[in-house]
Amino acid sequence: MLTPKHLCTLACYALMCATTTHAQELPLWLVPTPPAPATLLPWMGNVHVLTSQVDADFNGVQDEGDVPAQWIAVDATTRERVMARTLPWGSNYVNRSAMAAGSLFTHHGDTLVQYDIATGDVRTVAVTGAVSVAVNTNAAFAAAAVRPSFTDPGKVLLIDISSGEIKGEYPVGINPGALYIEFGANAMNKDIFRIVVVCEGLFGQPSSQLNIVTIDASDYTATEQIVELGDTGNGLFVIDQSQRPQEEHIAFITMNGSHSVVAVDLNEGKVVGTLNVGTTGYDGPRELAYRDDGHTFVSTFASDVREFNYEGDRVATYLPGGKPEGLLIVNDQLWVTRTFVEGGFAADSGVAVFDLDDMPTSVHEEQRPLQTSVWPLPATTHVNVRGVGQHAAIISATGMQYSVPVVVTADGVARFRVEALPNGVYAVRDGSVVHRFVVQR
Repeated sequence: MLTPKHLCTLACYALMCATTTHAQELPLWLVPTPPAPATLLPWMGNVHVLTSQVDADFNGVQDEGDVPAQWIAVDATTRERVMARTLPWGSNYVNRSAMAAGSLFTHHGDTLVQYDIATGDVRTVAVTGAVSVAVNTNAAFAAAAVRPSFTDPGKVLLIDISSGEIKGEYPVGINPGALYIEFGANAMNKDIFRIVVVCEGLFGQPSSQLNIVTIDASDYTATEQIVELGDTGNGLFVIDQSQRPQEEHIAFITMNGSHSVVAVDLNEGKVVGTLNVGTTGYDGPRELAYRDDGHTFVSTFASDVREFNYEGDRVATYLPGGKPEGLLIVNDQLWVTRTFVEGGFAADSGVAVFDLDDMPTSVHEEQRPLQTSVWPLPATTHVNVRGVGQHAAIISATGMQYSVPVVVTADGVARFRVEALPNGVYAVRDGSVVHRFVVQR
């Protein structure tokens, strides 16, 4: 539904999305990470995982048991770790970082930090109160969002990366967060920067905005468009027209409080569609990824990722085994962070990886839940698997094989006792037949 080619139909499908029959999928692999993985960034065949700082007593001081933010890189093909670095204590907002031209851009306290990916060398720019950063494709300029408090309007900064000079400061709405920056030409062939920022607004109130700041590259003067979004905007994905020139210039925003995804035409500065994600209460949508076939993937605090096709049908639900935040599509695989534990906000760990090759594209295709193969999900004491025998192997995401008691019923259902298995993702393999399940207590 969220592909621009079908935006005219988006509102018609919004209410049905929450109840459409859909497939449920479990991960093929679980990539180990430090606690609280928050964001995923692709670069040169690797997936870079940034984990949030874990401050158990929220006192701002690194005490015993606290864990600073971490930065690891994982080969996107082999899923083997190829690099690991510890970030300074006080790196609080790694989920709003960026990567371009061989550098990671993030923030530490009141400092915007540029790390050379290959060497780890550091360059810094003083930016008081920055909570997010975005860079253009050649990493010549950066945008940083500055939040003075949770209740006052903020601002965005345009920064020349080579000199560290702040070229302009531009007022935006309350609680600025997710950012996007681009450089190009307007209709009059004048060079411009455009900064798109999601301002979350006041929690629980319909005060979230999308601020579109258009900056004249010759003198850094700006004009601004404000698009009202709803309750508590969070994630942002902008279709890059340099990569998809046939598409309209659309921004997609996850609305954590409104339980929706809002599509905004950046050229027109207006909402062109709204998708009901189907969450409730505090389980709202967090981040999103967009695939070239028009499918949209939305992480939620209901401990799942929901896939919608271009018609607005929810066609699959992915169960990472924890509360997800960041997600990334690479090599026809969906990578999902397990940021918090299911049912709470203690730090979890690991990145769940799902294979998208055989995923459904329409609810009119045969759906696996209609012929359930594995239940219950998640499992606690036992799991039922249809179509495997008593000699099937139980294999963990790390490759360890387990032997557990099993009984096969007359109708071909194998009942495995799994109360002795640690929490995690497992595969049941019987010859060429493979099913996956999660143990979570």
